[in-house]
Amino acid sequence: MNIRLLNLLVLACFLATPSFAQETPATTPQPGMARVETFDDLVSILQGDKINHEANTEEEYAVIPIDKGGLKSAQVIRWAARDGVVHFIQVIPLKIPKENLAAFESAIVRMNHSFPVPGLGMNHENMTPYFRLTVPLQPRGHILENEVKEYFSFCVNQSIQFYPTLAAISKGEVPAENALTFHRERIQASLGPLGVWKREFGGSKWVLLINQKGEVTLRKDGEVAVDSLITVKDGQMTFDDLTGPLAVEEKGVYKFKVEGGTMTFTPAEDPSEGRKQVLSGGPWSR
Repeated sequence: MNIRLLNLLVLACFLATPSFAQETPATTPQPGMARVETFDDLVSILQGDKINHEANTEEEYAVIPIDKGGLKSAQVIRWAARDGVVHFIQVIPLKIPKENLAAFESAIVRMNHSFPVPGLGMNHENMTPYFRLTVPLQPRGHILENEVKEYFSFCVNQSIQFYPTLAAISKGEVPAENALTFHRERIQASLGPLGVWKREFGGSKWVLLINQKGEVTLRKDGEVAVDSLITVKDGQMTFDDLTGPLAVEEKGVYKFKVEGGTMTFTPAEDPSEGRKQVLSGGPWSR
């Protein structure tokens, strides 16, 4: 087993505590969703989906290698039935230097305080951080197959997002008090033009929503003004209006630039003066 996977085992060695769970009536699972009531059920799902893993049936945990989005590590799923919970623990492959440990601890406390799911933690035995999600088995007495997959993916995706930020903190490049701001600015920059943008122009409030499918909605004072499609290539964005009271037939091509939480447009080719004024008349903010 890879040394990183071996390091994971210390994350899974939670000592069992006296059971506090009580028997509750069985509930009806969602149609087509298998109940996962035991560790053996969990292993059956992993085997059925042909997911590479190593299972320890005696201590009831499974180690799943991860290689996604620059994250090369593994996730431990610990079935702690006596405690009435299941732990999903995604190890973040960093070794925190002792001289930066205090700052690193302070940084993850600050980030946990500010995010909806405060899952960042630290294994001090091997100086390795992780993201953990702990979910209850009670009162249902089980979780569902689709929930296992969602919790697993959630921990992987959260770790991918936090990994570069935590790496910078561990190297001493980002002070603990600036960790949250650094992380948010980095995430915003990675999104590029995607997301919700706002600006005021002509006495109105404008909102530009750009999604991953290349669909754009422009709202004026809360009302839809234009629905468009865009293509992005070589630092340029081409707008092709579809519907809306301000839609125009001709396409508009703009150079765009995203810096932190601000995006600006510069017209490259657009016969519509109205669209020029709205898009390039000033900066847009997230």
